Amino acid sequence: MDIATLRHNPEYTIPIRLWIEFTEERTDRKQREKHQALMERKGILNWTPIEQHATLLIKPRPNSSVSVIRIQFPITLAEAITIHKSQGQTYKAVGAQNRYW
Repeated sequence: MDIATLRHNPEYTIPIRLWIEFTEERTDRKQREKHQALMERKGILNWTPIEQHATLLIKPRPNSSVSVIRIQFPITLAEAITIHKSQGQTYKAVGAQNRYW
């Protein structure tokens, strides 16, 4: 994970980029091609950088200076299993571990 320091408050850091290793080489090939220079500069050639995505949620009036923006990483936990195995299967919890979250 790449982190950045906030300009107005240097004691806080925020994640700006996740690095994910996919076992299938074809997965997210376009993303790796797009960030080839960054990957070479950091010496991370087999991992895929995932950038933050911002979405404007609320803007009360067209000329308003107030707005609500959601910033998140576009990732989803997933597991691939056959349809026969999945019948009746339930998970009480699913989690991801990261030292910055």
